[in-house]
Amino acid sequence: MQVNNPQTATNQAKPTLSLKAQAAAEEANSAKLKAASDAQQEPGPLDNPDADDFVSIGELASQGHDALLEAFRKHREKPVPVYTPPPLTERQLSARELEFEAGRKSVARAAAQQASRPVPPRDPAEITTPVFRPGDHVPGMYSKDPAASR
Repeated sequence: MQVNNPQTATNQAKPTLSLKAQAAAEEANSAKLKAASDAQQEPGPLDNPDADDFVSIGELASQGHDALLEAFRKHREKPVPVYTPPPLTERQLSARELEFEAGRKSVARAAAQQASRPVPPRDPAEITTPVFRPGDHVPGMYSKDPAASR
């Protein structure tokens, strides 16, 4: 007679570990997880580059105001590392060259348009700058004033 219990059939197909072996595997797994957790909690050498220079501000303040100011001065005098960007990748270089080429084409097209457009001739009468003096009276400009003719 066939038993209608699928779980029993799968358990019979797979051999199970004994209780001692299961406990040992669980202990090993928990020890591995704890070691990984402890490794994440420990600060690495790159997490805090100034860890060896660390001085507590409270400790400095207890030494006096001058010691605190001297520590601040020393900290300010440390050289700031200069940022050097990473080299451009091949994709960035090719994209930059494409942009440069598009810019050269655009400048050439604008120069050709400017050269082909005719320059309109200018009327010499329009070139002079009119003088406007608000409130000023120029004698003799519109009247026959004898004093203006001198």
